[in-house]
Amino acid sequence: MEKDAIKEGLQDILNQRSKIARMQEEVKEAVKALAERFDRKPAEINKIIGLIEKERDKGGVIADARNLLDEAEEML
Repeated sequence: MEKDAIKEGLQDILNQRSKIARMQEEVKEAVKALAERFDRKPAEINKIIGLIEKERDKGGVIADARNLLDEAEEML
């Protein structure tokens, strides 16, 4: 009985991991499609997405990045 419960639990986890892998592939394809549509590189889209996620989580991330870029530009 306990062995069956472990097998069932492991199978549930494996199924979840499989779903996650499929979803990650779908996200990758969506990023690629968006990048192609707007003539951008997927890495640029991913960077924008990462900044938006950080901004939503912490706030001030985009302003901090902008300030650093302004400082770097002034040093040129």
